[in-house]
Amino acid sequence: MKPVLTLILCAICGLVVRSQVHFTKFKAIKYREVFFVGYPNQNFGDIYVADLDNVPGLKGVKVQVHNISWDSSQVSVFRNGKLFQRFDLPFAILHFDERCRVADIDNNKKPDIKIFGRNTGTGLAANIARKVYLFNEGSRFRLFTFMDFSTENEYDFNGDGVFEILSCDHVSTDKHSYWVYHAFNFSNGKLKNLSRSFDYPLWTRHLFATDRVVARNISRKDRTKEYIELPTETIIK
Repeated sequence: MKPVLTLILCAICGLVVRSQVHFTKFKAIKYREVFFVGYPNQNFGDIYVADLDNVPGLKGVKVQVHNISWDSSQVSVFRNGKLFQRFDLPFAILHFDERCRVADIDNNKKPDIKIFGRNTGTGLAANIARKVYLFNEGSRFRLFTFMDFSTENEYDFNGDGVFEILSCDHVSTDKHSYWVYHAFNFSNGKLKNLSRSFDYPLWTRHLFATDRVVARNISRKDRTKEYIELPTETIIK
């Protein structure tokens, strides 16, 4: 009987390890926030600047956001008053949260930068958000951006000091709507989906009372049908 009991216990333990846990149960990142200051521009779009000089590791650094047109923008990094890097983007950041968030996301001991913008409109359209990250590699910043329904901060799923980036899509099945979350890491200029390591994609019902509750009625087979390699409109520069 001992071998049988051992197998049963191992199976139970395996289920516990592989069972889904909502990301809010994990350690959340803590950002330092610096407000952007807006400067009127005679052409299209105001120019917004965040002075990060008082943030450890970013002395002399300023970040600038400028919408060039309705479908283009520039994110620029200045060091000691001189242009250090400029990123041209094929979209406008029209309704961004005027707070520049700073924290070490990838655990390389250098502060990274996050810019967050919400969509306008009603219904699902109002939940769409654009996330722009500037990962600090020391000699340069690498930009990563995507757009979907995620408005979450980052969480450390496995306690390794690297915070996972969440994506969120909307799906409908059996006359119910769901949020579907994936977990990503950004390292060495590449984005990797680690969802399978944590038994994700995670599904929650699209209701105020259940958006923080794992949808247990969705089988693992059906959940993994929504697996994606990259979030929507991913751009890496």
